Amino acid sequence: MNQHAATPLERRSRRFDQATRRAITALVALCASLCFAQAASAPPAAAQSKPAERHLSDRWITSKVRAEMFAVSANQSIHVHIKTVRGAVTLTGKVASQDIALQFERAAKRPVGVKSVDASGLTVAAR
Repeated sequence: MNQHAATPLERRSRRFDQATRRAITALVALCASLCFAQAASAPPAAAQSKPAERHLSDRWITSKVRAEMFAVSANQSIHVHIKTVRGAVTLTGKVASQDIALQFERAAKRPVGVKSVDASGLTVAAR
């Protein structure tokens, strides 16, 4: 039985290996999500018969609307729920001012595939 206590260098090496495995796992997950995003980045065809394609289209629109809203928000926290059904976007939640609500509504209209935007669910939060 040749057991010995791990030296500091061996412990550091094990921690490095674990960190490397976690980093590789995160990288693989990132690559997979980027591949999915790239596959979904093209707007879908106008006539869709499959519910899965429509769902992917709605998810694509929702993600693009969220990106537009983050660009408008300028480091402010966003407490807005975005729901997309067949290209119709509904915004609900609280915003800091009526001006921001209007900016969010305009931003939600920008992505390709958005048919309509309902921002009546946005309320101005009391400070």
